[in-house]
Amino acid sequence: MSSLRFRCYKKGDEVKIVELLNLAFEDWGSVERWTTKYMLSPGFDPNLIHLSEENERLVGCLHSLKRDVRIGRNILTGFLGSEGATLPNYRGRGVYYQLFLRLYKEEKKRNGIVHYGFMHPMLYKTFYGGKLGEIALCQPQAFLKVLNPDKVAQPLVSVANRIIGKKLRTILGKNEAYSIRIEVNRTQAINLTITRSGIQLHDKLTTRDATIRTDANTFIKTTLRPSNLITAFIFRKMRIQASLGTLVKLFRLAVRILW
Repeated sequence: MSSLRFRCYKKGDEVKIVELLNLAFEDWGSVERWTTKYMLSPGFDPNLIHLSEENERLVGCLHSLKRDVRIGRNILTGFLGSEGATLPNYRGRGVYYQLFLRLYKEEKKRNGIVHYGFMHPMLYKTFYGGKLGEIALCQPQAFLKVLNPDKVAQPLVSVANRIIGKKLRTILGKNEAYSIRIEVNRTQAINLTITRSGIQLHDKLTTRDATIRTDANTFIKTTLRPSNLITAFIFRKMRIQASLGTLVKLFRLAVRILW
């Protein structure tokens, strides 16, 4: 793949892009359709259209548009993945994967918090979920890639408080509190405390009762659906470091929240 070149869209590329899309999808449409869908869109950004070439021949493309996402009362900076394709004889060579990596990087530069899209479920396990680390949200399948876990934490915690906040007020004692650091993907950390008032985020913790190591996908799944917590620990998607006494207390807390 050394002779391949990756770059972003520039004016005039639409003709080659449409030819590739028509080859991949059969009668995808015209240059006019592409212009209306992308260039005339309020979210159009030439750096969100990534191309792959070999010997000046277009062999792959991938599109994205800025489309924010609402979670509860919070609006997150989001990017909607759209048409992507590679020439048949370039499939299985990592071209499409490299296009995604470059696209994610550009979206993060634009303060993107999530990338999402819609795709046939058959492609999820092997590529979108397995290789790219996107999360299957619902049926029909929607896929989401967390670009900045620390920024998505606040709205997720707000949702979690609405789900389990009432239970916390009845379960925890007046002065009972837990300080937890969640290390996500080894590069980012989320600091939070759990009290009767609910879950609160902090820039840093002076002391901590436990450290949890996980990945962004597991963090989101367990926050939105606490019942996934047990599965995460059983399959070692989450690992916790704490004293034996704290482990027992946190286990009891989890059981009382779930049941």
